[in-house]
Formats: sequence, C-alpha cells, structure tokens
Amino acid sequence: MAMMDLSRDRPATGEALLDCRDVQVSFDGVIALAGIDLSIAPGEVLGVIGPNGSGKTSLVNVISGYYRPTGGGVTFAGQRIDGLRPQQIRALGIARVFQNLRLFDNLTVVENVEVAMAVDLARTRGVAQASVGAMVWRRQRRLRREARLKAVRLLEDNGFAGHLDTKAGSLSYGQRKEIELLRALADPPQLLLLDEPTSGVSRAEAEQVGERIALWRERTGCTLLIVEHRLGWLFDLAERIVVLNSGSVIAEGLPEVVANDPEVRTAYVGTRDDH
Repeated sequence: MAMMDLSRDRPATGEALLDCRDVQVSFDGVIALAGIDLSIAPGEVLGVIGPNGSGKTSLVNVISGYYRPTGGGVTFAGQRIDGLRPQQIRALGIARVFQNLRLFDNLTVVENVEVAMAVDLARTRGVAQASVGAMVWRRQRRLRREARLKAVRLLEDNGFAGHLDTKAGSLSYGQRKEIELLRALADPPQLLLLDEPTSGVSRAEAEQVGERIALWRERTGCTLLIVEHRLGWLFDLAERIVVLNSGSVIAEGLPEVVANDPEVRTAYVGTRDDH
C-alpha cells in the first residue's frame, strides 16, 4: 500500500496551536531538555527525530502532562498547559499514543475501543469520577450503549469490521498498533501526539499504520506531532521536521532540507530508507 504524501497539503500559516518556549527538564542534574523552542501550526504534520537520548520522548511527556518542566512553558490554543495533569490536557484536546501498547489483551477489539469511547463520553458530560471497569460494565448503561455504537462505527470505517469480536491479544502487532491509534481517536483531538507509531512492526505494517494516519488526518484536519525512527516513513508523511540532539533543537525545516543538513548527518546517522 503506497504511502500518502501530505507535504503538498500544507496548512496556512498563522497563530500556533501549540507553542513551547524555552522548555527545560532535568532529573537530578541530568538535562533531558535544554531549552526547547518549538511551535506547531493548526493542521500541520510535524516530525521530530533525533538519536537515542536526544529528548524526543521527554518533549512528548511535557506536552501531554506526564513531566512538569523545570523551566519554560507550553501553550495550547492560547492556554498555558504545563503543570496540568494528563487527563486535564486530554480534555483540552490533546491525545497521545504511547510507544508501548496499552491495550487490554483479554478484551475484544470493540471492547477496547468502547472503553476509550466511554471514558471520553463520561468526561465530556461531567459524569462523576468512577473506575473504568465500573463505568463501562456496571454503571452508566446509556453511556455504554452509545460508546458501543460509536466504537463499532469507528472500527467499521477503518477496516476492522471483521475483527470486532476478536481478542486484541490475538491480533498481529501491526494490527494492535492500529487499534491503539483508533483508541486515541475515540474523541477526535485537536492535536495527536504519536511516539514512534511504527516501533516493532514490519515495513508492510508500518505502511498500513502510515495510511491509517494519513487518511484520518485527511478526513479531520487534525494537527500531528510524530516522533519516529523510520526516517523514510516520516519524511514521506511530515510537512516539517525538527531535529533534537542532547535536549536541544539543532535543525528544523522541510524534510528534504533536513535530510541534507551536515549537522543532522553528524548527530543522527541515518538515511531516508527504513531500517
């Protein structure tokens, strides 16, 4: 399946949807982020690359609320969000897909998505706090029915009609990656953070994941920040690339420009070919 090239569908410039200014993170004197400046325009697809330990996941952790910066700040849609809890940031319209799978392997595909749907529906309607299990399986029956219908529709629209009742643990790793992505789309976010979405999958599965991301973005116009190690895959998908090294931004620009930057080649040994 051929990858969709989104670079020709460049968003109009304007006020940033996400703005990181002088973001710093350190742990016991070890610097993870050394003053990151980064912004994303509405509807943009931004790729973030860098060698291991360059600060890519730390940056995503700050934006999604899992790390609190030790300096600087993050603004989303005009609101300061650094210091908010992850669930508060999700409620504002930022969703995250983790590098490691977080599916319930013993639940079916539709049940996995239904849980995410029910949590998002409950949050948007002000349902009192309750455990996911209680909310989905014992309480809020109307909420569960609506979540089920939405989960089925989402899965059917994305090629999983034949796997609704399949246990998530029996799917291929690539299929499970796709389900993880669909769970994040239960309540479509304004900004989706993807941390190495092709980690651990084959080239063919990576292309399927890429097609899923590209198609969904084309339908919704969602803004994407993608951390990825497959340079060819990411350069085909992203409109702009930011390169991190030792917690700092060392380059940014169009994929073809960044690919030929001497400093990037020195810091990040790689090519446009998947590896």
